[in-house]
Amino acid sequence: YHLTQGELGLASGLANRLAGLTKGRTGDDASMAARNAAGVTDWLQGDLTRALPHIDHVAGRYDLRQHAHLSTVFGEDPGIACHHYGAIVRQRLGAPDLAERHFQTGMEIAHTLDQAFGVAQMLWSGAVIARERGEVALVRTRAEELIRLCEAADTRFWLSGGQILAGWAAAVDGRAAGLQQMRQGMEAWQQGCVFLTRPYSLAIYAEACATFGLIADSRAALAEARRLAQVTGEHWYD
Repeated sequence: YHLTQGELGLASGLANRLAGLTKGRTGDDASMAARNAAGVTDWLQGDLTRALPHIDHVAGRYDLRQHAHLSTVFGEDPGIACHHYGAIVRQRLGAPDLAERHFQTGMEIAHTLDQAFGVAQMLWSGAVIARERGEVALVRTRAEELIRLCEAADTRFWLSGGQILAGWAAAVDGRAAGLQQMRQGMEAWQQGCVFLTRPYSLAIYAEACATFGLIADSRAALAEARRLAQVTGEHWYD
């Protein structure tokens, strides 16, 4: 809850308490959840290297035969979750091959579990890492697939993320309608009180605005992104 609200100080405190409660436990249900809570919080706060041991811990111990029930227990599958943010962490640390491996593995787990929310998580991450590599066509493919999935499965949370990334791909290809699509996605997330990843969305919106020479809009988006990052503590895209 606090993570989604962009209250990363509170989220980090809870994650640290979870980690303390499960210290010394290596592969049971509780340790998988605690490690993911700590890892995703470290990532969002910009401490990418600190997130790596948590990613490796969960990814190295996750077994579908043993852990397939955990999405029911915790609301999301820990294997998918660690590959979701693990892909972005690896990409930001300059390891695109490992990032893509996280994406592919997370997608396989999500499809095996037939979990639409998990597939959506991975498609968003997959589009983000493709954008980091400058692969515009792949961003568009993954973002549009994400939109279709969310509309078909009524997975509204990730729909906005798909709109923002698809809009970015359209905008950098010279289609001004992409800016409106990005604004639509950001407004929907804001109306739902989702502040997570908003600095990132504003940053790539600024880039899209600059493509059309909208420098004042670009600077305003960047200023808001920096302001919001200071408020929430989200620094992975500073």
